[in-house]
Amino acid sequence: MKTPIWESAPGALEALLETDSFVTCDLYTYAAAGGSILCRYCTADIDITIPSPISATWLGRAPLHGPVGGQRPLAHWKVGLDVDSWQWRVSPRKRDPFTNQPYPDKLLGKPWLESIRVGNLDGSTIQVDRAYFASWPVSAAGWGKATPVGVLTIFAGPIVAADLDQGGTIITANDYRVLLQEAMPRQVYTLFCRHLLYGPGCFLSQPAFSVNGTVAGGSTPAAIHSAIAAPPGSGTYSLGKIAMTSGQNAGFIRFVRQWTGGVFTPIAPFPYPVNTGDAFTASAGCDKTKATCALFANSDNYGGEDFIPAPETAI
Repeated sequence: MKTPIWESAPGALEALLETDSFVTCDLYTYAAAGGSILCRYCTADIDITIPSPISATWLGRAPLHGPVGGQRPLAHWKVGLDVDSWQWRVSPRKRDPFTNQPYPDKLLGKPWLESIRVGNLDGSTIQVDRAYFASWPVSAAGWGKATPVGVLTIFAGPIVAADLDQGGTIITANDYRVLLQEAMPRQVYTLFCRHLLYGPGCFLSQPAFSVNGTVAGGSTPAAIHSAIAAPPGSGTYSLGKIAMTSGQNAGFIRFVRQWTGGVFTPIAPFPYPVNTGDAFTASAGCDKTKATCALFANSDNYGGEDFIPAPETAI
């Protein structure tokens, strides 16, 4: 048997399993890319709490975590180095039946589905634990909490996809063995800069190269008109970002395919109509060349090898 991550007493979970008479629920722990906990939910009808040393509570009054098909989430387990997967459906509540609050389930301050649309689950991880009880706990009055006999971790790994559907989202995660599939060495010689603009290795601060603007007349979700000035640094917003800060699209971010004559062409249109006067913040873009890096005064951090010949001339 796997080692429990927690049990009420040494050997308590093993003794319960040997009786072949028990009930279970799953505990979902979402963590951000840096490791901080985003939220904890359970598939029980009441909250599940685990004392020290874990000292955490998984909410039962929360988004429904259910199957994609059948009776349980879709799981793939196999002995060896094959990557396991876990797929489940999250259905946020439209209204809290106790408080009548609309869309009570929040992720980083936004309703669940909206939060996923703006990328708040990007780079996050999931840990699924299974809690075991001798029988379903019953709360004597109101909404209570229950402590299981023991808890086993059954899955953990990065979230790789979140597909929105009608009223919910289907989330897919791979276990940590997927990291073994990464190409090595991580950095290879390349003609253009390997760093992500404003990311690790680049070291530039995005706010320092961002400008606030407003939407002008004639704009559409696929073409944002504005009299905004050119940004510092590269002098162009092409290959940069535009983030709406007011209006129906507030909170949505798009990469900029092209910026010409004061018109932003995002890679994908904004989901809602764009109105004159809507505010946005645009960030300068970079084409990964050494010349553009010099415009940012960042040549010391350039991540390319510009003397590598083109393939056509290498032989």
